[in-house]
Amino acid sequence: MGIEFRRFTAVQERKLRKALEEVRTNPRTTQLPPDLLSMLMLRLAKVGEGEYVGITFRGNDARCSEGSPLTVAYGLGHHNIFLCAKAFAEKDRAEALTATHQPKRRLPAILFHELVHTCGGNEVDAETFENCVFGGEGATLPDMKDLKERFSEVDFKGRWVEMNRRTGKVTRRDTGSLLITFSARRRREK
Repeated sequence: MGIEFRRFTAVQERKLRKALEEVRTNPRTTQLPPDLLSMLMLRLAKVGEGEYVGITFRGNDARCSEGSPLTVAYGLGHHNIFLCAKAFAEKDRAEALTATHQPKRRLPAILFHELVHTCGGNEVDAETFENCVFGGEGATLPDMKDLKERFSEVDFKGRWVEMNRRTGKVTRRDTGSLLITFSARRRREK
C-alpha cells in the first residue's frame, strides 16, 4: 500500500507531504482502534508500491463547485481521493486566526478524514476520528444539517464507532468508551 500524487504542482505536493507527515506523527492517532491505526500507517509508510491510495488534483472543475473540497472513489486494489483547489485554502479568514495570528490549516484534517474512508470507515467514523485527532487543528464538527442529511440511517453505526442520534454521543464499538459528542446546534451561517 502506498500513496501516489497526481496533477499537483511542486508546491502543492510539498504541502501534501507535510500534511501527511502531520497525520502520521500526530500523537492522538495512537488513540485509534488498533486495526484502523495499522491500516493508516500502512498507507502512509510507502509511496507508489502495489496497492495504493491515489490523491489527484481536481483544480476548480465543475465537481468542485458543489461545496466540498474533495470526493473519494474506490476501486479494486486502489482508492482515489480527489482534491479541489479549496482543500489548500485557509479555513474561513474570520475564524482562521489563532492567538498567534496563524491561519488554521485544513489539509491534514481533510486528508485524515478521507484516509479513514479508504480504510473502510463510513461518514460517522471519518467525522469522529477527524475531530478526535485534529480537533482544534483544522477539523470541522458536523452540524445538524450534516447529521440529518449526510449521515444515513446506516451511517450512525460505523465500522469503529456508533452514534446515539438523540444525544450525539459517539462511542467506540469495541470498548464502548465515549469519544466525542456532536452537538445538535447549527454552525453559524457565514
